[in-house]
Amino acid sequence: MRFVRILALMASVMLIVACVGCGEGEQTSAPKAPAPAAMQAPAGASEGTVATDANKVVAKSGDLAVTEGEVDELLARNLKYSMMMSGGKMPELTAQQKEQQRRNTIRNLMVSKLLLNEAKASGLTVTDKEIDEKLEQIYKMYGSKEKFLQSSGLSGTSDESLHEQMADTILREKYIEKDVYSHIPEPTEDEMQKWYDENKSKFSTPETVKVKTITVNVAEGASEADVAKAQERILSLAKRIKKGEAFDAVAKEASADRWAPKGGEMGLIRRGQARLGDKFDEAAFSAEVGKLTGPVRTTAGFCLLEATEKQPAKVKTYEEAKDQVKNWLPGLRKFKAMGEFMSKKKSELKIEYVGGEQQPL
Repeated sequence: MRFVRILALMASVMLIVACVGCGEGEQTSAPKAPAPAAMQAPAGASEGTVATDANKVVAKSGDLAVTEGEVDELLARNLKYSMMMSGGKMPELTAQQKEQQRRNTIRNLMVSKLLLNEAKASGLTVTDKEIDEKLEQIYKMYGSKEKFLQSSGLSGTSDESLHEQMADTILREKYIEKDVYSHIPEPTEDEMQKWYDENKSKFSTPETVKVKTITVNVAEGASEADVAKAQERILSLAKRIKKGEAFDAVAKEASADRWAPKGGEMGLIRRGQARLGDKFDEAAFSAEVGKLTGPVRTTAGFCLLEATEKQPAKVKTYEEAKDQVKNWLPGLRKFKAMGEFMSKKKSELKIEYVGGEQQPL
């Protein structure tokens, strides 16, 4: 069930990130009269910059409304998150992509408000204990509260705001659980077997080999003299092992790679995992267990190998994979049902775009 719990926590994170600033305490219905204009320019704006009216309603649907400020806040948060994930690089979007992103944001905010209103109308409630427990689970998943706030673009959000928005997030989750997840039946044996048959690749294990290595470094493109010196050195180490010295002892004394302190033990590796080139992989996977192999020219230099164990590629049988299937399938069904539910809600909303906003593409 750990897989399902992680999916549920990730869904909570997505909901709270998308909804900070659009829940209780914010304007969620169309104003009865025009709100006063909030025309403060953004920090750092140059003189003459046209300020944004944060209270300006840009979209309505029945009693629901989305404001300019809500859209800008969520777009800014998503941009901050994207830049953090890309090492500070600003996403390059065309004008059409930016407009589509804005329209999607408006629809998502509108659906979020609709779900919250419907959850409250259905009589669902949330306790402080539930809020604190969910926040602690999320902080633990990310490593700390600070890492969660930074990773989700919520740095600077007050504890009070996080508490309020988590309350709204849990209400939405409870509503979705009642209206969506509770109607998803447990998978039958035949359905589990069918899903396994269609997804056998998810249960495959590649060929692996357990290897010990000794390396003498020499750069690719090194001079002939340096290459000859390294080759002479690796051959002298091979001779010591052939005369009876233990591979592990020679590795600890003479190897130049990071596995030397462990007697050259690399552990079980897949093809390409060691990142030492195709020749290394060919030698490691064709080596006879317990026999000295090499020298082999690798991307690091010359190395000696000793394979100590081999495990062939394998695909788990249905019986072997059954517990995983039983664990994964309900979570995947929930994600699919959630996507269909959200699409249905978006299609049901009759959104009226105000002012310069246009109907979605």
